[in-house]
Amino acid sequence: MTVQLHAQRVVDVQLTALGNPNICGDREVVVTVSLDSPLYTSDSLLLFEFAIEYNPSVLEFVSPLFIGTLAEDADYSGSGRIDSKTLRVYAFNVTRPFRGQGPLCGLLFRYRSECPDTSSVRFAYEPEKNQEAKILYGALRSAIVTAVEQPPANRSLTAQFPFDSIRLQQDRDAILPVHIRIPEGASFRQWRVTVATDSLMEVRQVRLAEVDSLQSVVIEQSPRTIAVQIESPSPVAPRTVSLEATVRWVGSDSGMSRAIVRIEPASCTCIAVVEGDSLLVRYESLSTIAESGAPVFTWHYDAASQVWKLCGPTEQAVALVQWDLMGRQIERIVAPTDPIVASASSRWSAVALYLRNGNVVRTILVR
Repeated sequence: MTVQLHAQRVVDVQLTALGNPNICGDREVVVTVSLDSPLYTSDSLLLFEFAIEYNPSVLEFVSPLFIGTLAEDADYSGSGRIDSKTLRVYAFNVTRPFRGQGPLCGLLFRYRSECPDTSSVRFAYEPEKNQEAKILYGALRSAIVTAVEQPPANRSLTAQFPFDSIRLQQDRDAILPVHIRIPEGASFRQWRVTVATDSLMEVRQVRLAEVDSLQSVVIEQSPRTIAVQIESPSPVAPRTVSLEATVRWVGSDSGMSRAIVRIEPASCTCIAVVEGDSLLVRYESLSTIAESGAPVFTWHYDAASQVWKLCGPTEQAVALVQWDLMGRQIERIVAPTDPIVASASSRWSAVALYLRNGNVVRTILVR
């Protein structure tokens, strides 16, 4: 009797990551299991089983994928967990050998880390097959999953003053509101805000205007600059964060200065554009205003009636506009009558007094 031996051909097995998970959007990635050559009916491969190892702190296994693979019409297919970092995926036909070219199956993972990184997916053990198969597994090649940070081009993080300029007339101190607008899709827990001035002003304090889960810590301070780090216990949600920067005029009796705010988020923010702002500050002492012949207006807080009252030649006023800390208009009074009053419902507000001669007197009211 003559026994004919059929030679078994050697095929390499490759894990391949299709695309890159984006931490700013779709975090999913597909890893396929493929052979380096087509399968033929004569290969007699009825069963395959692969044990796949991955890093569960970086990747989360979601499900096996069989649609569009050689195992799509298998009699039996599925997956299971061997341990916390190893899974098994298999497919089995009773009589029909697998044949064709393309992936045997796929694995769907979700990227878990907050920042871009790389992670390997590899074979944990020698793959299984039916004894009658005419193939031998050769090299077992791993896949590298590389996450990227690709935010939309128009996603911006901004720090802004609500006004382009303010004018101080009496008090050398002023509280400047700063609004930080965090967009939808941002992903970070901490950021740095810096308020700086030139030699005519000093920055005395920068703090959160509202008490909530955020915390701020001063990380840099000099007479002209204060930088604070703001931290959130979890990735910050879309919102507007309000700060208050206290500045003092230290220059001469009159002049102009500029305050600047910059924002620097930590890494892995999913932010495409970061924008700061500047504010022009004009200062005129009462003596300077009197010498120039310009009318002098001052605001007095009346605790009894809980309103601000305007002192000065009120007959020259033609309109009054008031804003709150968020830059929202509280009220607008056309042709105000004496006495002229402003709301004191919030601790901080800004008013603009429009005069008959075309001038505008802007003031920050703080009680």
